[in-house]
Amino acid sequence: MDIVLNTRFVNSLLPRVPQPGFFDNFNRTAGQQLGVTSGEGRAWKLFSNGAPSSWIITASGTADYVSGGGINVAAVDAFANNGTLSVKLAAYSGSNRHAGPAFRVMDANNHFFVHQADPAEGIKLYKRVNGTATSIATGTYMYSAGDVITVQLSDANITVKVNGTTKLTATDTTFQGETRHGFYANNDSPAFEWDDVSFTAA
Repeated sequence: MDIVLNTRFVNSLLPRVPQPGFFDNFNRTAGQQLGVTSGEGRAWKLFSNGAPSSWIITASGTADYVSGGGINVAAVDAFANNGTLSVKLAAYSGSNRHAGPAFRVMDANNHFFVHQADPAEGIKLYKRVNGTATSIATGTYMYSAGDVITVQLSDANITVKVNGTTKLTATDTTFQGETRHGFYANNDSPAFEWDDVSFTAA
Protein backbone atom coordinates (compact mmCIF):
# COMPACT_ATOMS: atom_id res chain seq x y z
CA MET A 1 0.00 0.00 0.00
CA ASP A 2 1.30 3.43 -0.94
CA ILE A 3 0.95 6.25 1.57
CA VAL A 4 0.80 9.78 0.19
CA LEU A 5 1.60 12.55 2.64
CA ASN A 6 0.30 16.08 2.17
CA THR A 7 3.58 17.93 2.55
CA ARG A 8 5.05 21.19 1.35
CA PHE A 9 8.71 21.89 0.80
CA VAL A 10 9.83 25.29 2.02
CA ASN A 11 13.34 26.60 1.50
CA SER A 12 13.85 29.93 3.25
CA LEU A 13 17.00 30.52 1.21
CA LEU A 14 15.10 30.71 -2.06
CA PRO A 15 13.85 34.18 -3.08
CA ARG A 16 10.10 34.74 -2.87
CA VAL A 17 8.39 35.62 -6.14
CA PRO A 18 6.14 38.69 -5.63
CA GLN A 19 2.54 38.52 -6.78
CA PRO A 20 2.22 41.04 -9.64
CA GLY A 21 -0.04 44.08 -9.28
CA PHE A 22 -0.99 46.38 -6.39
CA PHE A 23 -3.87 48.33 -4.82
CA ASP A 24 -4.01 51.40 -2.55
CA ASN A 25 -7.07 53.17 -1.13
CA PHE A 26 -4.98 55.53 1.08
CA ASN A 27 -7.16 54.86 4.14
CA ARG A 28 -4.53 55.62 6.75
CA THR A 29 -3.42 58.43 9.05
CA ALA A 30 -3.82 61.90 7.55
CA GLY A 31 -0.66 63.95 7.15
CA GLN A 32 1.74 61.07 6.76
CA GLN A 33 3.71 60.31 3.61
CA LEU A 34 2.38 57.74 1.15
CA GLY A 35 4.44 54.98 2.73
CA VAL A 36 3.26 51.56 1.53
CA THR A 37 0.17 50.37 -0.33
CA SER A 38 -2.86 49.25 1.65
CA GLY A 39 -3.19 46.05 -0.36
CA GLU A 40 0.24 44.44 -0.52
CA GLY A 41 2.36 46.72 1.66
CA ARG A 42 4.56 47.74 -1.24
CA ALA A 43 6.56 50.95 -0.99
CA TRP A 44 5.67 54.08 -2.91
CA LYS A 45 8.86 55.37 -4.52
CA LEU A 46 9.13 59.13 -5.09
CA PHE A 47 11.03 60.57 -8.05
CA SER A 48 11.83 64.23 -8.67
CA ASN A 49 14.11 66.11 -11.05
CA GLY A 50 14.00 69.18 -8.79
CA ALA A 51 13.62 69.65 -5.05
CA PRO A 52 12.57 66.48 -3.18
CA SER A 53 8.84 65.92 -3.57
CA SER A 54 6.29 65.40 -0.82
CA TRP A 55 3.06 63.44 -1.22
CA ILE A 56 0.76 63.03 1.79
CA ILE A 57 -2.42 61.30 2.87
CA THR A 58 -5.30 63.76 3.23
CA ALA A 59 -8.01 63.81 5.91
CA SER A 60 -10.44 62.40 3.33
CA GLY A 61 -8.20 59.40 2.64
CA THR A 62 -6.68 60.45 -0.68
CA ALA A 63 -3.17 61.00 -2.01
CA ASP A 64 -2.11 64.61 -2.58
CA TYR A 65 1.08 66.13 -3.96
CA VAL A 66 1.97 69.08 -1.71
CA SER A 67 5.47 70.29 -2.52
CA GLY A 68 8.57 69.74 -4.57
CA GLY A 69 10.23 71.06 -7.70
CA GLY A 70 10.27 70.19 -11.36
CA ILE A 71 8.60 66.89 -12.32
CA ASN A 72 7.43 64.66 -9.47
CA VAL A 73 6.37 61.03 -9.79
CA ALA A 74 5.05 58.61 -7.16
CA ALA A 75 5.06 54.99 -8.31
CA VAL A 76 4.86 51.42 -7.03
CA ASP A 77 6.65 48.42 -8.50
CA ALA A 78 3.85 46.17 -9.78
CA PHE A 79 6.34 43.51 -10.96
CA ALA A 80 4.49 43.64 -14.29
CA ASN A 81 4.82 45.85 -17.34
CA ASN A 82 1.56 44.71 -18.97
CA GLY A 83 -1.86 45.16 -17.38
CA THR A 84 -4.27 47.92 -16.37
CA LEU A 85 -3.48 50.96 -14.24
CA SER A 86 -6.61 52.48 -12.68
CA VAL A 87 -6.63 55.86 -10.91
CA LYS A 88 -9.61 57.73 -9.44
CA LEU A 89 -9.58 61.54 -9.61
CA ALA A 90 -10.91 62.27 -6.13
CA ALA A 91 -10.72 66.09 -6.18
CA TYR A 92 -9.48 68.99 -8.27
CA SER A 93 -9.14 72.73 -7.64
CA GLY A 94 -7.38 75.74 -9.11
CA SER A 95 -6.28 76.32 -12.70
CA ASN A 96 -3.21 75.78 -14.87
CA ARG A 97 -2.45 72.54 -13.07
CA HIS A 98 -0.64 69.56 -14.57
CA ALA A 99 -0.97 66.05 -13.21
CA GLY A 100 -2.23 62.59 -14.08
CA PRO A 101 -1.46 58.86 -14.12
CA ALA A 102 2.15 57.85 -14.82
CA PHE A 103 3.24 54.43 -15.98
CA ARG A 104 6.26 52.41 -17.03
CA VAL A 105 8.26 54.75 -14.84
CA MET A 106 12.05 54.63 -14.89
CA ASP A 107 12.53 57.92 -13.03
CA ALA A 108 11.34 61.54 -13.05
CA ASN A 109 12.91 62.13 -16.47
CA ASN A 110 11.82 58.89 -18.15
CA HIS A 111 8.22 57.64 -18.13
CA PHE A 112 4.82 57.85 -19.79
CA PHE A 113 2.10 60.08 -18.36
CA VAL A 114 -1.48 61.10 -19.01
CA HIS A 115 -1.62 64.90 -18.96
CA GLN A 116 -4.62 66.51 -17.29
CA ALA A 117 -4.58 70.30 -17.06
CA ASP A 118 -7.36 72.82 -17.53
CA PRO A 119 -10.46 71.13 -18.99
CA ALA A 120 -10.17 73.19 -22.18
CA GLU A 121 -6.88 71.44 -22.94
CA GLY A 122 -8.54 68.03 -23.02
CA ILE A 123 -6.45 64.94 -22.29
CA LYS A 124 -3.05 64.05 -23.72
CA LEU A 125 -0.69 61.09 -23.62
CA TYR A 126 3.00 61.94 -23.35
CA LYS A 127 6.28 60.13 -23.07
CA ARG A 128 9.14 61.85 -21.27
CA VAL A 129 12.62 60.79 -22.40
CA ASN A 130 15.70 62.28 -20.72
CA GLY A 131 13.49 65.07 -19.37
CA THR A 132 11.88 66.02 -22.70
CA ALA A 133 8.13 65.40 -23.01
CA THR A 134 6.61 64.50 -26.39
CA SER A 135 2.87 64.27 -27.05
CA ILE A 136 1.90 60.98 -28.74
CA ALA A 137 -1.93 61.20 -28.55
CA THR A 138 -4.58 63.83 -27.78
CA GLY A 139 -8.32 63.69 -27.06
CA THR A 140 -11.27 65.63 -25.64
CA TYR A 141 -12.12 65.37 -21.96
CA MET A 142 -13.97 67.61 -19.50
CA TYR A 143 -12.91 65.98 -16.26
CA SER A 144 -14.62 66.09 -12.89
CA ALA A 145 -14.14 64.61 -9.43
CA GLY A 146 -14.97 60.92 -9.31
CA ASP A 147 -13.72 60.14 -12.82
CA VAL A 148 -11.76 56.90 -13.16
CA ILE A 149 -8.85 56.96 -15.60
CA THR A 150 -7.49 53.61 -16.76
CA VAL A 151 -4.41 52.84 -18.81
CA GLN A 152 -4.32 49.45 -20.52
CA LEU A 153 -0.83 48.24 -21.43
CA SER A 154 -0.20 45.34 -23.80
CA ASP A 155 3.41 45.34 -24.94
CA ALA A 156 3.68 48.40 -27.23
CA ASN A 157 -0.08 49.08 -27.27
CA ILE A 158 -1.44 51.77 -24.92
CA THR A 159 -5.14 52.56 -24.42
CA VAL A 160 -6.38 55.32 -22.09
CA LYS A 161 -10.01 55.30 -20.96
CA VAL A 162 -12.11 57.62 -18.79
CA ASN A 163 -15.06 55.97 -17.04
CA GLY A 164 -14.80 53.09 -19.51
CA THR A 165 -14.76 55.22 -22.67
CA THR A 166 -11.63 55.14 -24.83
CA LYS A 167 -10.01 58.57 -25.11
CA LEU A 168 -6.47 57.86 -26.34
CA THR A 169 -4.61 55.08 -28.13
CA ALA A 170 -0.97 54.81 -29.11
CA THR A 171 1.73 52.32 -30.02
CA ASP A 172 5.17 52.90 -28.53
CA THR A 173 7.91 50.50 -27.42
CA THR A 174 9.73 53.00 -25.15
CA PHE A 175 10.16 51.81 -21.53
CA GLN A 176 8.26 48.64 -22.41
CA GLY A 177 10.07 46.64 -19.75
CA GLU A 178 9.46 49.08 -16.86
CA THR A 179 7.17 47.86 -14.08
CA ARG A 180 6.55 50.92 -11.87
CA HIS A 181 3.22 52.74 -12.18
CA GLY A 182 1.43 55.54 -10.29
CA PHE A 183 0.89 59.27 -10.91
CA TYR A 184 2.83 62.46 -11.55
CA ALA A 185 2.59 66.21 -10.87
CA ASN A 186 4.44 69.28 -12.06
CA ASN A 187 5.68 71.70 -9.43
CA ASP A 188 2.53 73.84 -9.85
CA SER A 189 0.06 71.03 -9.21
CA PRO A 190 -0.90 70.66 -5.53
CA ALA A 191 -4.55 70.61 -6.59
CA PHE A 192 -5.22 67.03 -7.71
CA GLU A 193 -6.15 64.33 -5.19
CA TRP A 194 -6.05 60.64 -6.14
CA ASP A 195 -7.79 57.60 -4.73
CA ASP A 196 -8.20 53.84 -5.35
CA VAL A 197 -5.05 53.37 -7.38
CA SER A 198 -4.46 49.86 -8.68
CA PHE A 199 -2.50 47.89 -11.22
CA THR A 200 -3.89 44.57 -12.41
CA ALA A 201 -1.34 42.51 -14.28
CA ALA A 202 -2.34 40.98 -17.60
